[in-house]
Amino acid sequence: MLDERKEKILAAIVTDFIATAEPVGSRTISKKYDIGFSSATIRNEMSDLEEMGYIVQPHTSAGRIPTDVGYRYYVNRLMVHNLQAYSDEKKLYDDICAQSSMDDARFHQLLKHMAEATGYTAMMVVPEAGYTKPLLSMLDLIYLMPERGLMVVVTDDERVEQRLIDLPEGFGPKELNVVNSVLSHYLRGLSVAHWHRPLIEFLVDQMGTASEFVHNLLDELNEILSRRQKKQVIVEGSLNLLSHVEFQEMELLKTLLQAFGDEDDVVSFFRNMPDEGIAVRIGDENTASCIRDCSMIVANYSVGKNVGHLALIGPKRMNYAKCVAMLEAALSGLEQLFKRLEKNEARKNALSTVVAHDGDWNGCAELAIFHKNY
Repeated sequence: MLDERKEKILAAIVTDFIATAEPVGSRTISKKYDIGFSSATIRNEMSDLEEMGYIVQPHTSAGRIPTDVGYRYYVNRLMVHNLQAYSDEKKLYDDICAQSSMDDARFHQLLKHMAEATGYTAMMVVPEAGYTKPLLSMLDLIYLMPERGLMVVVTDDERVEQRLIDLPEGFGPKELNVVNSVLSHYLRGLSVAHWHRPLIEFLVDQMGTASEFVHNLLDELNEILSRRQKKQVIVEGSLNLLSHVEFQEMELLKTLLQAFGDEDDVVSFFRNMPDEGIAVRIGDENTASCIRDCSMIVANYSVGKNVGHLALIGPKRMNYAKCVAMLEAALSGLEQLFKRLEKNEARKNALSTVVAHDGDWNGCAELAIFHKNY
């Protein structure tokens, strides 16, 4: 642990280098920072800090810059961040997250603002459970010709999908309409997460000799509604790196941009992250080799049993205090959002465990005729 004098000088070096990207000399510290030491004392302390590995002189006659060890000490012991200073951002993030559902557009909105406000690259890995599951809005089974039909599926997020389906021998428009009515009545407004076994068994049992056909239909419908349409990885502000002198070398920039465009590479950035809270990785602390010239600040959050990540990536001279405060502001909104979504899912889950055997449903008469004729 450093003494108070060395801590003040190290904090001044890190603060100045973050702001200017220029090596910091003793004269700069004595003029810009009111730390109460002479230039000679500052020079002596800087020599000690260099010997201890906290700072380094990039070239002769230059000032000093922090090493990874210096940045780590600063983040762990010297950094002061004030969440209140970013109350406007917190309100904005809370507003973005104050929705009954969350989709890619809102995640992009959140990340775009963070990237613009910091000048770094913002990214997010969203567990599948973090998305609202699509609900079945409309099912239309259309008779085309003997043994051939068309299934049209519309979800609540306005996705439309059409599938050709094979019909059982002797299956006509009337029989297909009955199947359409039964499935629509029981499944409309539900996501596949709420298709519990008693409900599926009940629907298949209703179809008698056409049960295999209905079972196959449900498998197709399940596949359509289950397919992940959302991105697991979302990135905004990749080109912000161009504004930092550290990334003027084209090969390094090319490597980073290629990694940001590959979902598997981005997911690899977050290996061995904690399940919650803020984590800061500096230089070689990063598990992915392609970002070891960077720092990454990550807000980790849980969605049920799954873990998601919201992160800012930039040069090692990132404004750590600002980034941590902004990530904490965004994390607060996200945690409230996902708690709300979990409650909604639990409510739907409770409701869908009850299979409605509506005796007065007008489709029962159609079912009776269906069983008689088919």
